[in-house]
Amino acid sequence: MGRWPKRNDSGAGSQNQASAQGQTGRWHGQTGGGTAEEKAFDLFAEMMINKIENAKGDWKKPWFSTEMPWPKALYGKQYNGMNALMLTFLSEARGYQLPIFATHERIFSLNFDKDEKGERVPLVDKESGEKLPFVHVLKGEQSFPVFLSQTNIVHKDTKEKISYADYVKLSADEQENYKVYHNNKVYLVFNVDQTNLKEARPEMYQKLVDENLPKKPEVAEGEKFSFEPLDQMVEGKQPWLCPIETNSGQKACYNSGTNKISVPEKALFEQGEEFYGTLLHEMAHSTGHESVLNRLKPAAFGSPEYAREELVAEMSAALSCHRYGISKTPDSRIEENSALYLKDWLSALKEDPKYIKTVLSDVRAATGRINVMVDNALEVINKESAKLDLRDDDDNTIQYDEDGNAINVDDGHYAADKKQGEDEGNGKKEDSHEEHRPHRGR
Repeated sequence: MGRWPKRNDSGAGSQNQASAQGQTGRWHGQTGGGTAEEKAFDLFAEMMINKIENAKGDWKKPWFSTEMPWPKALYGKQYNGMNALMLTFLSEARGYQLPIFATHERIFSLNFDKDEKGERVPLVDKESGEKLPFVHVLKGEQSFPVFLSQTNIVHKDTKEKISYADYVKLSADEQENYKVYHNNKVYLVFNVDQTNLKEARPEMYQKLVDENLPKKPEVAEGEKFSFEPLDQMVEGKQPWLCPIETNSGQKACYNSGTNKISVPEKALFEQGEEFYGTLLHEMAHSTGHESVLNRLKPAAFGSPEYAREELVAEMSAALSCHRYGISKTPDSRIEENSALYLKDWLSALKEDPKYIKTVLSDVRAATGRINVMVDNALEVINKESAKLDLRDDDDNTIQYDEDGNAINVDDGHYAADKKQGEDEGNGKKEDSHEEHRPHRGR
């Protein structure tokens, strides 16, 4: 399995040279065949193999640390889907304090401002007038690939382009007149701990720490963790893709034949997080229905196809819990039934180069559907309670595709970085599966 090559970014001199040559999103010393996308997926497969091999020794260990914040770009936007999954794995494996990432170009831009003529000038201390220390990637540090997607929606006859926000307002028959194109572009990013930002800009770094420390909801003694959007989906007050029923038994399942989810009542779980983790696992399965993502195929219990769907649901549930601050402890651990599939997952990852790509694509699509609908429920709930919208974007050109990825209405996509934790600089724009899983003694 090929590793992602290192870049020769070793200080201020190399930063200046790379920027002058316009080398943003490139890397040096690359050998071997394969596209940037293929090499990225090779690396993702290797990381997933390492994660699962570690899980074989202790399958009760969580997929994610409950202390790790959600990964973001330096400008503040959250990563989604496969990017969030892999950047979280990377941050935990390398022990980064913050899962905050930026491209080489963005890190280099922290050293400059623009004058009245739009010319680049070095940043100086406001009080002393002296040039600020140069921010750069530390010598020998290795970049990591992320995917940024661009979504274009074009009318099949007139070739007219429309935004995704307008597309989803169309009826199913009207949507048939449009072709949806997705384009992935690979960018290389560095974690802020791979730079000298902490020493060169201590105030900026501390601001990033303050803004991104995990904020776990408080739970009063004797009460269970509660997450209202999912509660309202169970009660039918907020929409989900299919009906959700509770039962007084010991099983959680999604039945693709009836297109219904059934989970034990929350009172039967020792902790609220366990209930939501189980629910999100079944919700992930339900995104595969033929009326939604059309992912589910007839598969015998224990078959490779069944095991694959378990991996998609497992990763999707873990990511969704992580996104919404649901610690899922102890339920963030690998599901008991899923532990049976660890060997199958490893074999498939090692033998089929396309396996990781298709799995992560399905995880991205599944979590995208979950995130969009949960975010919409949060928006309704927060507006009703006069709270701030959690998706309070300061740029009304940003919209979200069906995978939950940020896109631009002008058919562009955001280059890896805008701003967060800083005052200077401006952002740039560049062009049938039924599963019955025992409820674990709650």
